[in-house]
Amino acid sequence: SDPIAPTTPITTVDFLANQALLATDDATDPLLVYDLSRASQPTRLGVIELPGNPSWFSLIAPGWLLGVADAGIAPWQPQLEVTLFDVTDPALPRVHAKRLLDPGTTSPALADPRNATWAATAGGGIGLLAVVAHPMYLPPVLGSGPFGIDIVSVRPELGSEALARVGLLGTLGIDAQTGTHPLRTFF
Repeated sequence: SDPIAPTTPITTVDFLANQALLATDDATDPLLVYDLSRASQPTRLGVIELPGNPSWFSLIAPGWLLGVADAGIAPWQPQLEVTLFDVTDPALPRVHAKRLLDPGTTSPALADPRNATWAATAGGGIGLLAVVAHPMYLPPVLGSGPFGIDIVSVRPELGSEALARVGLLGTLGIDAQTGTHPLRTFF
């Protein structure tokens, strides 16, 4: 048993049965899988070591975790990246597919998960990710834009081509009362 991220902030977490899937702010170990069957003694099952760290993720089907991260090479050069993780074997989680979105874009979803959402189709594991995006040089201001919603289709059966950008929906403003985009009404 080891402490869960004793010195590194946890940025997002999701649960699958007795397992916790969590992302940390560590640049080299961004995705950790823990067994929580004994809650007082969590046990690390697996880790993915790769650059960047997911700031938003969601289990989209058993064994499939979808993440959004800033994969830019520097804070002033952001680039959104969508990653599909295969977590069917918790001891050996792996990246199944990655998709970079437009260079220079960032998203409020990196700090606030309400700015991204997943909509599954009837079979589960196949569907659409919608994430609010904007150019880094135009930070979000309440009541104004430009903003868009990047739409990414997810089909794990397509292997490394499982993620496909299918569009960018117009410009939107932020809801001045909640400070978020109206994604929940999109689907």
